[in-house]
Amino acid sequence: HAVGGLERVDGSTLHRTLRLPHGPALVALTLHPDHASARLEHLDLRDLSVAVNRLRRLADLDADPVAVDAALAADPTLAPLVAAAPGIRIPGGVDGHETLIRTIVGQQISVAAARTRLGTLVHDLGEPAPWHDDAAPEAPRRLFPTPEAIVAAGEEAISGPRRLARAVVGASRAIASGAMEPHAGSQTSKLRTELLALDGVGPWTADQVVMRVTGDPDVLPHGDLVIA
Repeated sequence: HAVGGLERVDGSTLHRTLRLPHGPALVALTLHPDHASARLEHLDLRDLSVAVNRLRRLADLDADPVAVDAALAADPTLAPLVAAAPGIRIPGGVDGHETLIRTIVGQQISVAAARTRLGTLVHDLGEPAPWHDDAAPEAPRRLFPTPEAIVAAGEEAISGPRRLARAVVGASRAIASGAMEPHAGSQTSKLRTELLALDGVGPWTADQVVMRVTGDPDVLPHGDLVIA
């Protein structure tokens, strides 16, 4: 799922850019067998706690996997799945708008196709990172486009079918205007209702976004082809 220009995966390490209140940063998040570590570069130290919190949400590091496994293993259908892959966590995100747009673009197409479209979006509308000239050649060099940038560019700047372009711009406009604010503290039911009111957003997309943005462990995307 790694989007070119925005992020890169090297073994068990995710390298990506982060848009933070006082400026962007470059992060390398590594998942070890018994812990996670993060290296932050170009970081304004005023953003340290924000960056750490976003990374913890991205990897669901505040979950108690032992308690989760114990609860799920009590179900006879889930027990063998838990035994085969213990400690599975909820996939998160570092930004509500980015999570929503990535999910919309990924609807009903392959991972490779979604990655290509998102890479084009990041290249065309994402801001160059301030370290793009002096960083290592393989370092991510662009930020995910802001809602305002997508709205200003309009539907013509979004590659893919027109209905996809309308959905991406419409969702960005709702966030840019303040009509919707998807963030970790959002009330699950309220956010889901707001998402379903957007053009081009159905139950699967709403469930995926709510799960990833809020970390709600009780969201079950019934329409997901892998789960089904």
